[in-house]
Amino acid sequence: MKQIFFLILIFQSFNFQISIGQIITTCSGYNKEFEKMGLNSLSDPKLRKMLEPFYILSDTDYTQQYFPDFYKVKTFNDSLVIFSIEVESGTRYDIRAESRKFDSNKHRITKSIDGRICLIDNKVFWGTYGDMPIDELVKLEVKINNKIIQIPPDDYKDLYNPLFHKDGDIVNLSVSKDTTGKYLLILLQGSDGGGSYLAIWIFQNGKYLKRIVEWLG
Repeated sequence: MKQIFFLILIFQSFNFQISIGQIITTCSGYNKEFEKMGLNSLSDPKLRKMLEPFYILSDTDYTQQYFPDFYKVKTFNDSLVIFSIEVESGTRYDIRAESRKFDSNKHRITKSIDGRICLIDNKVFWGTYGDMPIDELVKLEVKINNKIIQIPPDDYKDLYNPLFHKDGDIVNLSVSKDTTGKYLLILLQGSDGGGSYLAIWIFQNGKYLKRIVEWLG
């Protein structure tokens, strides 16, 4: 009987530690985590220069200097976007992105004592400024010449409120190619207001290179 009581006590203590772990004092202190994913995380200075205009507001659209070609979406609705692209080299890209309504019961939510959400699944996240997300990006599949290119789930599952379309027009997901044909980008402008961000998945010579993301709000 004493052994059973001891086991119950340990179990209750374990659960208590988990619940306490979901409440922290403040959300501050995570800026370095966001910076690790930003433009400056690119080791190639030339590529940083090429992508910089996407993040810096200017009266002149300097993105056209490096990335003049944008491709039209094939299919889209509230939760699905599909591109089918064939570039001049004969390489074919098939891109599929999917979202769904955010279910907080399927995630570990860490809040500050003032009620702001600081972490989801123990990670910093994009798309809200401390509020509960509405939608989540659950799939990003890329095929090059019918071969699936593996994109790590960590490179898209921290992105929320992707807003695939708005008022019947695709405005938040696009695909672009640079002037040399070396780079192809998938761009997602997610959320709005203070939670808006731009994520860019970079493909170099037909291979997945990296994702970068920074706040726009």
